[in-house]
Amino acid sequence: MAKLDRYKISPRMVGRTALVTGGASGIGRATVERLAYEGANVVIADLQTALAQELRVELKVQGCEHISVASCDVSDEEQIVAAVELTKRTYGGLDILVNVAGVSSPSRQTATEMDLQEFRRVLSVNLEGSFLFIRQALPLMIDKRFGRIVNVTSTAAVMTSDRTTPAYSSSKAAIAGLTRQLVYAYSRFGITSNSVCPGHIKTPLSLRLGEESLRARERTIPVGRIGDPEDVAAAIAFLSSDEASFITGQMLVIDGGQTTVINYGESHGE
Repeated sequence: MAKLDRYKISPRMVGRTALVTGGASGIGRATVERLAYEGANVVIADLQTALAQELRVELKVQGCEHISVASCDVSDEEQIVAAVELTKRTYGGLDILVNVAGVSSPSRQTATEMDLQEFRRVLSVNLEGSFLFIRQALPLMIDKRFGRIVNVTSTAAVMTSDRTTPAYSSSKAAIAGLTRQLVYAYSRFGITSNSVCPGHIKTPLSLRLGEESLRARERTIPVGRIGDPEDVAAAIAFLSSDEASFITGQMLVIDGGQTTVINYGESHGE
């Protein structure tokens, strides 16, 4: 938490209300912290209610008073409606929606190995969950003539890898398409819609890969390190701010330059 103390001086989110799905851990948690430190009211929508409540208490100790928790399965439309209603009831509206929550398959599978049930499960959480939250949030944003929608996709949306699956890659690419499609109908209401595409980030899931695997990944990244969740949160905060009012329909890749190069086994050099 200490590394974010410097953000307390920024007032740019004061008066704004944000809802962050998957906000109890990883990129979602870092995003909640960043937006809260910049003055926003924040609702953490996550199935990990205990972790979310712990974060709420930690932020309160840091001086961030306006944090709420909504226990929410993003594949359940009724729970999504309830989370947005809680936000409206508690803070009077919703200005910023950040869709972070997502899942992948427990093992690598090719198209012939993956059954339809697993394919649908991943798309239900990643794509349908994002869509349902957006659909609930848009009327509140239209009423205020202001809105920021930021969807977290992945570099899997723009490149292939032996570490992803057909369901995960398809869902992330589809989220990027959904993000762009919103621009046509909702820009006139002061609503922007953007996506961020993280590469290798130090999340609880990636840390399970072990030190050796992480070091191997670092060698493929030009800046020489795995990303921190705060790296992604900083970009999300910018896209959620007034300063980004002329940026919409964009996909921002946050990967330390990895997708800009073809690596032939050498980590550095011309």
